[in-house]
Amino acid sequence: MMKILLIILFLTSIHSLLHDKTNERILDGTEAPLNAFPWMVSVRFNIFGTLKSDCGGAILSDIFLLTAASCFLGLPALTQYSSIKAGIHNIINGSEITEQSRLVSHIIVHPDYSSRNFLNDLALVRVTPPFDFNSSSVSSISLSNLISIENMDLITIGWGIFKPNLSAVNLQQVTVRENIECTKTKAINSTIQICAPGKN
Repeated sequence: MMKILLIILFLTSIHSLLHDKTNERILDGTEAPLNAFPWMVSVRFNIFGTLKSDCGGAILSDIFLLTAASCFLGLPALTQYSSIKAGIHNIINGSEITEQSRLVSHIIVHPDYSSRNFLNDLALVRVTPPFDFNSSSVSSISLSNLISIENMDLITIGWGIFKPNLSAVNLQQVTVRENIECTKTKAINSTIQICAPGKN
């Protein structure tokens, strides 16, 4: 259980605390190097013929990834509208030779997820067929034994909006650091959430 603490803190904090404050922006970010984050995926939704990619996720194994429960709008049973794309750098290209598209077979939302305050904003997604790890562009994330991330630099990645009315086409990254005082006083639950406003 300790091994997954860091990734849970990371995904929960980025999606929950930074989500509302920054309007899905990666502030002061730069384009990530190609294949630097082979565990990053795009979670995609096909709603009424319109393809949207509003969420990212981290590959845990060849069949499971971790993402935010709030991505599924409270409709975890509708797997037929969801798909996963791994091994991509350009979110709209659709023809990168490294990309792997997978169907979603199951979505398991954290039993204590609260859409009101985004506590436990986590979901496990099972894909089919399994990811192919015989490529440097797709692999599982390396999990950490760390139980504290105080005074550590963390890297936030994604394809979100990084300037007003301008969405990122290529994967972006930005370094953030926990604001310990903010976490202690403003986080709803400081044991599973952090404030990470930026590198100081």
